[in-house]
Amino acid sequence: MDTSLTEAPSIPTAAVAGHQSVPGVTNVILDHKKAARLALGHLKELGHERIAFLKGQPFSSDSATRWAAICEAAQEFGIQVRPELTVQIEGTDSTPNLGYPWAGSAGEKAAFYSAFCI
Repeated sequence: MDTSLTEAPSIPTAAVAGHQSVPGVTNVILDHKKAARLALGHLKELGHERIAFLKGQPFSSDSATRWAAICEAAQEFGIQVRPELTVQIEGTDSTPNLGYPWAGSAGEKAAFYSAFCI
């Protein structure tokens, strides 16, 4: 669950993508740098260079950290993050449906070879 905890809960708690030190909470933190390197490295090995990026919702506790890792990995691999191929996903739905309208019309904006949904 993507919930930011700011106060100690009454029972022991594990927070996925928790980024704050809160008594009684064990944070499970994802290695976004490794994930970005693996994903973008794979696309680069396949010859993809024009990549569309769908950024996660701003309220998600990991979106900013994940995006920073993606940008860092893209720079390492010499992959340009093009503004015309980058979109900020909005809304509160937690299903892939949020990205479908943009991905479906991305071809009309600019040709790309692969999409990276983050």
